[in-house]
Formats: sequence, C-alpha cells, structure tokens
Amino acid sequence: MAEKLEKRKIELPCPKGCSSKIQISYYDICYRREAKCSRCGSKYKFGSSEASNLKSAMNYVDRITDEIERKSKELERKVQDFQKANERLLKSPDLEIKN
Repeated sequence: MAEKLEKRKIELPCPKGCSSKIQISYYDICYRREAKCSRCGSKYKFGSSEASNLKSAMNYVDRITDEIERKSKELERKVQDFQKANERLLKSPDLEIKN
C-alpha cells in the first residue's frame, strides 16, 4: 500500500529568510496549522479552512490511490487467469483433418 499523504514531509523556507529549512508533514500542517523555524522561531500559520480543505483532498487522494491499487491487483489476477485458460485451450483443441 502506498504511503499515506499525511505522513509525507515537505520543506519550507524560513519565512524570515534565515536560510534554515522547516521540515513538516502534511499531518502537522492540517492539525497543528503552523510550521516553526527551529533556528529563529519565525513561523507560518495556516488557516483552518485551508487546512480542512487540504485534509479533505488528502483523504480523497488516499482513498482513490487505495482503490487503484486494489483494482490493479485484481487486474493482475484476471490477466493470469486469462493466460492460464488460454494455455489450457491451446493444449487440448479438437482436431478435424479433412482429406
């Protein structure tokens, strides 16, 4: 199964420009709604509406990704079933030879 989006981390530049990078997960963006620079203390604050929209979008993408993975596995099984059936069919045909 694919890694959930909320666990993925991104890097943001320090808002003050102190050249430090802020590493934050999408989960933290949605639930803490802030990203703080560990070097200078400057921070980003994310609005609750935008965080809620991001959370909804992440859940949708995760759900669709899981569905695609399930369908992909099902397709692989069906292709294997088809190949086996085709092999059996070609191994045992009825022959009719005309003079």
